[in-house]
Amino acid sequence: MPPRPKKTNSVVTKEVDSLSENLTSTSLRQSQRGNPLQRSSTAADVPSAPVASHQTNGALNKHLQLPGNSQSSLKRSASAVSSVTGNKRRAARVVNAIPHQAPAELSPAFSFEASARPSATQTRYAALVCGAGDSGQLGLGTADNATQVWRPRLHALFEKLATEGKLGPSGLADIAVGGFHTIATDSEGKVWSWGANDNAALGRITAVYRDRLPDEQTEEGESGPRVDQDATAENEFVPMVVTGLSDAGFKAVSVAAGDSISLAVSDQGELKAWGSFRAEDGSTGFDGVEGHPTRQFSPVTIAMPSPCVSVAAGDNHVVALLQDGTVASWGVGQQAQLGRKIMARRTTNGLRAEGIGLKNIIAVGAGSFHSFALDESGKVYGWGLNTFQQLGLSDKDGGLEDSIGKPTVIEALLPDNLNGAKVVAMSGGEHHSLFLLDDGRVFACGRCDDGQCGLSDAHEAMINANQRQIDAKAAQEAAGQKEEERIASLEASGSALTEVEKFNLTMTAKMTVSVPNKCVPYPTAITFPGEERFVQIAAGARQALAVADSGALYGFGLNGEGQLGLGEPDDEPGAPQERYATPTKISNKALTTRKVLRAASGTQHSALLAVDL
Repeated sequence: MPPRPKKTNSVVTKEVDSLSENLTSTSLRQSQRGNPLQRSSTAADVPSAPVASHQTNGALNKHLQLPGNSQSSLKRSASAVSSVTGNKRRAARVVNAIPHQAPAELSPAFSFEASARPSATQTRYAALVCGAGDSGQLGLGTADNATQVWRPRLHALFEKLATEGKLGPSGLADIAVGGFHTIATDSEGKVWSWGANDNAALGRITAVYRDRLPDEQTEEGESGPRVDQDATAENEFVPMVVTGLSDAGFKAVSVAAGDSISLAVSDQGELKAWGSFRAEDGSTGFDGVEGHPTRQFSPVTIAMPSPCVSVAAGDNHVVALLQDGTVASWGVGQQAQLGRKIMARRTTNGLRAEGIGLKNIIAVGAGSFHSFALDESGKVYGWGLNTFQQLGLSDKDGGLEDSIGKPTVIEALLPDNLNGAKVVAMSGGEHHSLFLLDDGRVFACGRCDDGQCGLSDAHEAMINANQRQIDAKAAQEAAGQKEEERIASLEASGSALTEVEKFNLTMTAKMTVSVPNKCVPYPTAITFPGEERFVQIAAGARQALAVADSGALYGFGLNGEGQLGLGEPDDEPGAPQERYATPTKISNKALTTRKVLRAASGTQHSALLAVDL
């Protein structure tokens, strides 16, 4: 992606002033001449379900077609995240980090989150952001100081709009963080979006084309309209209203975001979606219908047999809770995250939202490649990718398997095993998971090499995780030594082996012993400072945020891009760290006078909703 233009603070201030005068403007100074994205977006009357796939084969490729862009520019797979810093356009994880409650008229009796949701008796809800913003995901504009924010910063545009009464009586109502984009809904039910839009995640056209000047002819002789990077950046780096929702009478009450997929649920239980899903090979798609766009630039309705109560999004899959207590899933299913079997020769069956056989469900959650559901008795079901035991299953229930194809009860989270407490919310990251209990405790399991589980090195679970790797590596060396002894015996009896052959035999013997991934295999309680009781959790790719009922915010895991809001990492003693193994309170001037209500975290950025104390 070409470098984004930079602007001064004065320019950004002017942008804030002009944008607040026209809430429904979605493409400032936009020319549609020759815009291929505009042509794609006109095919918005697509059937009711986004794409799902279980295996990458010929049938899938037919429905998940890569647009004309370079395939490499679309590959932001979460599995490719291998370093703390580096290319900020690396990939995403995660996803809908906020566990949503239903609108009152649709919700089951369960209502734990009431204490953490905005209410009519409160005043105004401010948005704060932190982390990397080079793709516009912070929504602060293109100024030099707006594309990397190390501590939570108040969102100036939303503050101005709220002050002017243009966000409804109480400002923003919900916020969700995707891979490289962010979406929010205000108290009037409008949906706002900002960030990367190469795969249609914003629900609006942002590319602005203009005629190529004579001195702009390329070496290849290209002519005709070209993308105006400055104008396009203005449309992506600043929040704007998603088109076509308010005009249709759609009033959003909650939102969810994946890598490049976005969703909104209305007060009537209607579900809208836009964006695209991406398979393992990098190909993109939306509904799988031949002739329909593979990237959906405008919202479409997802038909359900029952009104939608809430929705959670993984990187490239979705799970939806319906009013009748059932669950539907769709999206890419190559890691079993859909919770239903899809035959290789009939992958198009996975391109529609379908039920997965669960009943009496009251909440759903998702990680990058795994999913959760909670029933009214307190049972938590997990399925999908399990390479770091992020599902928290017992060994007898498949806890050592790399993936789980159907919803399976997590025994460790049964109320009988929690002293009578019940799980009320689930949130997943790339390879780790968080669970919130009704007594305010937080449990975690899965990958822990970057502090994702919030446990100190002295914790028994971490000691065991390290010891399992030490024991396995010792067993590997023993296997190699035994093979070397066998080779020596063969040579003593007259067999001639080259050095390469001996090396290969030794390495093959070592590989018969596998070294387990470093992980916390079963849900384990996290110890927080003080006596806080927690009301909301948000797992990012390799980090996590937790909101206490006091309004305090805690973070743990990766902070290399400032996604925890704990400051710019430095090697100096006492300076902010690149990773935090245990929960650390997040506090700065912007939070000192505010109570955090909700948090969302993605790959490299996070967003908060807060009220004045």
